[in-house]
Amino acid sequence: MVHFDGNLIFDEKPQAWVHGPVYPSVYRMYNENNGLPITPIVCYSDEQLEEESNIIFHSEEGKEFIKAILSYYGGKSGFMLELMTHNEEPWKKARSGYDSIQPSNVEIDLLSAAEYYKNQLSGK
Repeated sequence: MVHFDGNLIFDEKPQAWVHGPVYPSVYRMYNENNGLPITPIVCYSDEQLEEESNIIFHSEEGKEFIKAILSYYGGKSGFMLELMTHNEEPWKKARSGYDSIQPSNVEIDLLSAAEYYKNQLSGK
C-alpha cells in the first residue's frame, strides 16, 4: 500500500500467525516444504521470467518493487525473517493478547501497517 498509492497488490489480507505474518493461500501452496527453502522446480530463462512478471505486474513499478523485495529478503533464513517480523508493530498489534505459541488467524490491520511502514521509510 505504501508503494502503490494505497492500493493493494494482493486480494487476501495477511494473518498474524505464531511465526509471523502469513497469507494463508501462499502457506497452503508451499507448506509441503516444511520450512525448507522454496526453490523453483524449473529453471526459467530471462525471457520466461520477464513473461511471468508481466502477467503478475502490469507496471514497471510493480516489477521493480518485487525485485527490490527479493533482493533484500530473498537471502534471509526463515528464522531471520521470523525475528524481523516479531519486532514489527503490525504483527505485534495483531498478536496482542495471544501467548507466543497460541495459534491465531487474526488479520493484520492494513491501514495501520501502511502507516507503520510509511513511517519506517521516512525514518520516523
